[in-house]
Amino acid sequence: MPAFSPAKLRSLFPNMHDIASQLILKWERFGEDYRINAAHDFTRLTLDTLALCSFDYRFNSFYTEEMHPFVEAMVNVLLEAGHRSQRVPIQQSLMFRTTRKFHQDIAYIHELCDQIVKTRREQPTDAKDLLNMMLNGRDKATGQQLSKENIRFQMVTFLVAGHETTSGLLSFAFYYLLSNPYALQKAQSEVDQVTGGEPVTLDHIFKLPYIDAVLKETLRLQPTAPFFTRKVKATEGRTNYIFKNGEYEVGAHDVISVIIGKLHRDSKVWGEDAEEFRPERMLEGKFEALPPNSWKPFGSGLRACIGRSFAWQESLLTVAMILQKFDMEKADPAYDLRIRQTLTIKPNDFYMKARVRKNVRAPRALSVDIVGHKAAKEAEVLLKETITGSQDKGGERKLTILFGSNAGSCESFADRLASDASNYGFSATTATLDSATEALLSTNPVAIICSSYEGQPPDNARQFVAWLTGPSVSDTLKGVKYAVFGCGHTGWAQTYQRIPILIDETLHEKGAERLLYRGCADAAGDFFGEFDEWENKFWCMMQDKFGAGSKSTQGTSTADDVDAGSAANVTSTFQVQVLSSNRATVLSHQKFEYGAVVDNRELTSNVLKCGGMPKRHLEIKLPEGMTYRAGDYLGVMPVNPIHDVKRVLYRFKLPVDANIMIKTEKRTFLPTNLPIPVHTVLGGYVELNQPATRRQLDTLRLLAPAELQSAFSRFNDADYNTEILNKRVSVLDLLELYPAHPLEFGQFLSMLPPMRMRQYSISSSPLWNPSHVTLTIDVLKSPAISGHETKLGVASTYLSRTSPGEMVACFVRPSAAEFHLPLDPTVPIIMVATGSGISPMRGFIQERAAMVACGREVGKALLYFGCRNAEEDFIYRDELQRWTALGAVQVRPCFSRGSGVPTPPASPSSYPDRPTQHKYVYEAMYADREELKEMFIDGARFYVCGSASKLAKSVRETFIRIYREMKGVGEEEAQKWFEELKGVRYATDVFG
Repeated sequence: MPAFSPAKLRSLFPNMHDIASQLILKWERFGEDYRINAAHDFTRLTLDTLALCSFDYRFNSFYTEEMHPFVEAMVNVLLEAGHRSQRVPIQQSLMFRTTRKFHQDIAYIHELCDQIVKTRREQPTDAKDLLNMMLNGRDKATGQQLSKENIRFQMVTFLVAGHETTSGLLSFAFYYLLSNPYALQKAQSEVDQVTGGEPVTLDHIFKLPYIDAVLKETLRLQPTAPFFTRKVKATEGRTNYIFKNGEYEVGAHDVISVIIGKLHRDSKVWGEDAEEFRPERMLEGKFEALPPNSWKPFGSGLRACIGRSFAWQESLLTVAMILQKFDMEKADPAYDLRIRQTLTIKPNDFYMKARVRKNVRAPRALSVDIVGHKAAKEAEVLLKETITGSQDKGGERKLTILFGSNAGSCESFADRLASDASNYGFSATTATLDSATEALLSTNPVAIICSSYEGQPPDNARQFVAWLTGPSVSDTLKGVKYAVFGCGHTGWAQTYQRIPILIDETLHEKGAERLLYRGCADAAGDFFGEFDEWENKFWCMMQDKFGAGSKSTQGTSTADDVDAGSAANVTSTFQVQVLSSNRATVLSHQKFEYGAVVDNRELTSNVLKCGGMPKRHLEIKLPEGMTYRAGDYLGVMPVNPIHDVKRVLYRFKLPVDANIMIKTEKRTFLPTNLPIPVHTVLGGYVELNQPATRRQLDTLRLLAPAELQSAFSRFNDADYNTEILNKRVSVLDLLELYPAHPLEFGQFLSMLPPMRMRQYSISSSPLWNPSHVTLTIDVLKSPAISGHETKLGVASTYLSRTSPGEMVACFVRPSAAEFHLPLDPTVPIIMVATGSGISPMRGFIQERAAMVACGREVGKALLYFGCRNAEEDFIYRDELQRWTALGAVQVRPCFSRGSGVPTPPASPSSYPDRPTQHKYVYEAMYADREELKEMFIDGARFYVCGSASKLAKSVRETFIRIYREMKGVGEEEAQKWFEELKGVRYATDVFG
């Protein structure tokens, strides 16, 4: 214990600072594009810190690319030890190679510890460290010393358990901070305020209550040693123990495992938001007022962690130094937490990026290294040139384009704006909004393209928005010149364009100069066309404001400015060379991993007869290590239907097995300067079925012969909405309607937007299978404008045609925090869905049914489900009947185009009094208003999934109507009540 006394810990601070400085220097030298493996680098940090402080031994982990062999041996031993506990003896006895490797790794670990001891004995010091205490200390009562073997075992324990747990704590802490930008900004502001830009000292780290709370909250959610065990204490022949009023009896050979992660999520202690990261619950005396034994991340009793104070000092120091030096962000903004377990748990494959902060005084202790100092200066100059932008050598002005994007649309618009910049005399760079946090120092123009995600910032814009709206930004944005373009969907009427509006207005309020009105694109309308219109005005403004000459207009004398720009964008486009007909490998989407299709089956029969779309059920095995929660999404990168790819090949007279090579001076998302199969480009890189935009129509008009120009002029004027947008007529459709148009294949490619990720609600629960998900999809088929072709949905067609064993590029994206089941399964839930909107509800019911099957008590659950006809499209009917009989749910089906008892008839208990009563779910809900009122009083949570314009609107109106009648209040007060309910007990997952 003396080795971990307060006085001893203070004396260890310089060594801790030494190792933390090595971490800082490494990240600084590698630059802001370096992908930091959080668990690996924090393992280096904690191993080196513990070895230096306890044994005066340097692993020098930051001086090699590979992890120290000790770490590899340790991980192998821990994994194999876990596997051995799950094997039968005969199986273990036959695993000769594994056993040999296991003992070799143990021998290496022991040999390293013995070598450290040998060196100390040969070169003794008077250091009062842990090693000297073990070597020279004697028991005061007996005078005994530790044996050589005991010292070795203690060293192994400290090196393994000591560094592993702290590494996990730091990794999880930064995951939660980077996932909660408001907490990150608050922690960083605390460091700046306490240190004043000076090097972090011992006195500083004990004046950081918020970071202290961050670490406590991290250990609450992710205690890196996940459990501890207890057995009956043998006393005077007692063989069992009975507690809790005789309810539980523990025998002499029984073991109780305390799962700390579950203990720390007890809603009776931590509240309904126990799953959420909220450091504030550890502040202002709340932590000290917790019930006994409710927070135990360091174990319990005499065997609790001896080095907790050591770990805490090290962690506070590390977090403070990192936040003082860097702006941190996730390397993959969509990363969802995955756990890897050995002896402890850590985030798996969690990568970060570190950007050296500006306008923060650099700690003197970290700038003495000439190479590191030079690297920092070079990084500073590079960032300044990128963000602030000076006149470049070619006479082009620099333009910074920042985007916030979840699904990729805003990033695509940003890339297109950057691609067009050179035509107007500008050199553009693109980056995420988060990369500009605290770096909007430009006196040159900044274009911001951003969306909202259920009213919140996109994943890669959250830190920026938190900083922009925080107290640290006052009038510091004077001189910034900006324009904002927002993407959204009017189906989310209450949060439509919320974040773009917030960014635009906040920048203006805090001194920045607005260059152009805020543009907006509605995904329910002319999404791409609205961007085209704004972009044309943007470039006109940029040329007027900054005087950059447009390269695109040189040599053009017969068209107006917009025509000239459009023509230039086409005539300076891709050169495509058809190569030999050799097939190449299938396109790989780097941001996605690959899951395997397990099952693909039809859910509906004769559904087209009643006006619906066919629905299918897919089961997909997730990539290794990927996890999900009921209510989450699965993002899928689709491939265009082969039918549409063949249409393009036919139109441009290309063989199906041709290879092409794309060459261009413009920025592009397409692969350039290498041979690639034409069907790969058309299948996976571009959108073929997007409605033609006004800009594309203008380009087609400019390149059309005289006899066709009037037709395209008509489309681009009054008839655009009715003839193009509403009918979803694509460029390919128009080329087939007007086969005489001379558009070349390279020009066609340059007009197309990139393939977008599609997102589907997961319709299963991990309690059914933690490594498999199911999807419930509508398969879109509609008549094309030609009348004899069929318009196919891109992603739905792709998924519907997959076969078992086929690989699908996918990833799990968490849904909004409120769109998950309550932590307490006894809380009542009310679910409302239509059609394939039943997807997340099926996952919720499946989860509660699994709990019921295990004997757990669950609250009342109602499902209002609307479909057209009981016989054709009442999907999952048999499952819902089984779950109803089990007591997991009560189903209230509504049939809009025909009612009646499903065939075969449901049992009387399945849907009591519900076979023919209502056509629409909102009618059924209003009829049940007294029942819903009672459930609301009991704390019920509400979930809605379906059409934004129909279902969500009608359910909203029904709730407000019920509340007005119940309370006798006016419309305004009822609206206010409903807005307060949203995001707390009322959650929606709606689509256009």
